[in-house]
Amino acid sequence: MKKKISAILLFAIVICLVFTGSAHAKKWKAMSYEDLIAASDLIVTGKVIWINNEPVSTNSKDEATIMVSKTLKGKEESKMVGLVYPGVNKGYKTYDGKFTSVRSHDEVFFDIEQEGVWFLKKKGKKFYINHPSRFKPLFFLPKIEEVLNKQKK
Repeated sequence: MKKKISAILLFAIVICLVFTGSAHAKKWKAMSYEDLIAASDLIVTGKVIWINNEPVSTNSKDEATIMVSKTLKGKEESKMVGLVYPGVNKGYKTYDGKFTSVRSHDEVFFDIEQEGVWFLKKKGKKFYINHPSRFKPLFFLPKIEEVLNKQKK
């Protein structure tokens, strides 16, 4: 009897996890380097030096500042570029009024000292990242430069 109840409980937990996870998942279509380059106003290499991750709400936009190392496309106005990206799920308020740090694999988020290639879209005076493909680790820089050089020819 205990085994049957345990099995039913385990099954119910698995079903709940599957349905709650898929209900919040975004479906991101992969972007090719050519598409990323064409859709970007500014492409830079750099490192995140500041993040505003104060949870205003669970649907807020987050902001970060990148210290630019190299400009691959476009013209940055300074060596520090501010960007806005969709706010991640900040989780839920704990008993002491703080938010838990909950992240999902389908969200756009960055960390201090994160370094890489940034494909930025300008809207007004701000740069935006609205897709996970708009950031690539530095490991991909040679391939990105190869594609950029082919497009210049």
